[in-house]
Amino acid sequence: MTLTSARGARATGRVALVRAGATWKVDRLGIDFLRAVFATLPREAGTAEERRVLRCLADATPRLPDADVRRIGTLVVGRRLTAAALPQIVTGCIRGGGAQAL
Repeated sequence: MTLTSARGARATGRVALVRAGATWKVDRLGIDFLRAVFATLPREAGTAEERRVLRCLADATPRLPDADVRRIGTLVVGRRLTAAALPQIVTGCIRGGGAQAL
């Protein structure tokens, strides 16, 4: 699947579908899709600070285990992501100002 945002950012990857009656619904997002989405997030941010934080997440994502990527993806989709839920590599980047705004 390829997802294109209103700002033109594109993320491509696999999704698992499930049939619910006559309708197909997304059942699970593939790790490749989640990694692609995280890579696009800094371009979607509205402020420089959001871009910096999302750049830390995007830069760390390729090095994170699949389980962490899935957990963070679930929290993002449910709008429950907090700083406490982020891996140390991401929070260290955020605290240290390691990522530069795009």
